[in-house]
Amino acid sequence: MKKRNGQKRLIIILAFAIISIALSVSASIAMATTQIGAGLFTITGKDFSSMSSKLMILIAVFLAYTSASIFPIKKGMKILGDYTMYLSLILLCFVFLVGPTHYFISVIVNTIGRIITQTIPFSFELYLFRDRSWFTWYPMSYWVWWITWTPFIGVFLAKISKGRTIKEFVLASIFVPAGFMIVWFSVFSGYALLDTLEGTKTLAEIANSGAYEGVIYNLLDLLPLSGITKVATVILFSGFIVTTVTSTAISLGIMTSSDGKSESKTKAIMWSVFMALIGFDVVVTGKIEGIKSVGSFAGFPFVFLMLLQIAGFIKQIKKDKK
Repeated sequence: MKKRNGQKRLIIILAFAIISIALSVSASIAMATTQIGAGLFTITGKDFSSMSSKLMILIAVFLAYTSASIFPIKKGMKILGDYTMYLSLILLCFVFLVGPTHYFISVIVNTIGRIITQTIPFSFELYLFRDRSWFTWYPMSYWVWWITWTPFIGVFLAKISKGRTIKEFVLASIFVPAGFMIVWFSVFSGYALLDTLEGTKTLAEIANSGAYEGVIYNLLDLLPLSGITKVATVILFSGFIVTTVTSTAISLGIMTSSDGKSESKTKAIMWSVFMALIGFDVVVTGKIEGIKSVGSFAGFPFVFLMLLQIAGFIKQIKKDKK
């Protein structure tokens, strides 16, 4: 009886995980479609906001990540991930060197200092007696939004990290990506802040108008060789969403396989189609907030499950220490 109850709980948890993953990533597909369309508009001058244009972009993305999910991880996903990473490093180095380098270094140092000294205080700050509209719209909703990604990220990282030590795993999956994001956001967001305070203020005006997806392309217009860097950025965004959805399809295929451990190409394709259909619905209706809300709601239990996983991990490490 206890075993059956345990299996039922596991099935319920797995169902919540699958729902939250599929919905949240599907919404990301729709957002990426808009982002890519905005980039193509700045490059070609043609409007890609029409429904037919968005659907063409969505179909192209679907074909790319479905094809990648069919290949073995070391061929499809690895090649995509490597080239996307190389391109992001090249773009980052270009903006860092061509832009106000000294300012970027100052922002990076300041950001690292604030992370070290203020992460814990900020984690407990709820702005009780201030306007909480921004706080509830962005930090709280996105905390849960990011947590909904933990099940498939965990499965995928476990799949590609077999044979690694815990030290290697933590370094490669936590510290290196976190360090890269610190530098990336310090450079691009720092440059946008500099333009707002001392420059043209164009980027702030675009963001305030609600056209967030076009900000990075207009930022690149402020630097030399923008024609090349904007094309690279469109390719980069396409690579990011394709690698994300490919890893999601592979993870969902594993989670819904007969033993919960083996890759299933058939089920990976099935999940690819399912996420594309939800993304299609979001693109057609424009109701991305509803999908995000359902995905976040389904992923909310993982806020507590994550704490249990931490406790279970520590217990298992102590057990395996010998």
